[in-house]
Amino acid sequence: MRSHAVRATRWVSHRSRTVRLVRPKALAAALFALLASPMALAQPSSPTGLRSVGAIRHLKQPISPGAPLHIRGVATYYDTVAPNLFVQDSTGGIWVDLRGVKATPPSPGDVLDLRGSVGAGFTPYVANPSWAVVGKSPFPKPVHLTYDDAATGAWDSQWVQLVFLYSAVVLIARRLHDMGWAAWPLIVPAALVIAMAWLYLYVPTSEAKVNVKWAAIIVSAAFMVWGLLGKSQAEPNRFGAPAA
Repeated sequence: MRSHAVRATRWVSHRSRTVRLVRPKALAAALFALLASPMALAQPSSPTGLRSVGAIRHLKQPISPGAPLHIRGVATYYDTVAPNLFVQDSTGGIWVDLRGVKATPPSPGDVLDLRGSVGAGFTPYVANPSWAVVGKSPFPKPVHLTYDDAATGAWDSQWVQLVFLYSAVVLIARRLHDMGWAAWPLIVPAALVIAMAWLYLYVPTSEAKVNVKWAAIIVSAAFMVWGLLGKSQAEPNRFGAPAA
C-alpha cells in the first residue's frame, strides 16, 4: 500500500509540474499576440511610397491627400476636356489630374514613369503629376463587363469593353420592320462601330481611327433619327405585326 501511495504521490507531483509548465510568461506573450493580431491587421497601410495603382485605389477612406507615389503604366486614354488622362498598370487603372500641367500630354500607348501625389475624390487619383515616356506598349487586355457591372462604379478608370451593339441593332431593326423597311442597311453602322472598336483596342496609334469614329457616330445617329421620325405601318406587313 505504501508503494502504491508513493507512486500516486509521484504521479500527482509529476502532473503538477506539467501544469506549471504551461503557465510561464510565454503563455501571456502568446495570448497578447493573439489579441493584438486583429488590431494590427486593422491598421491602415502607410501610403508612403505607393508603387502600384492597386495600392493607391485600395487606400482606406478617408484619404489624406498628398502622399507620394511612383508608378509605371501605359496611357490608355487622353482628351482635352478636363483634360483627362488615364494610366493603367498590371493592378488597375487610375485618373491623372492634368489641370494646370504645361507639359506635352502623352499619347495612348505610351509607357509612363509617373510620379506625383495622391489626390482625394470619387476614387483616389494622381495629383501634381510629372512623367517620362519610357517606351510604347500594347493596350492592356480589356475587362469584359455587363451593364450591371459598369453601373456599380467599381470599374472607374479601368480599360474595359462594354458592347451594346447587338441590342441596338435588334431594336433599330424592329423599328425598320414596323415602317416596312428591311434591316439589311444596318450592316453599314454595325460595320463602322466594329471597325472603330477594333482600331481603338488593337491599333491605337492608327490615324484612321478618328475618321472611322466620326463616321460611325454620324451614320448610327442617322439611323436612330430615322427610327424616331419614321412612321410605323398600321397594318401587319411582310415582317409581321407592328410592335405595340
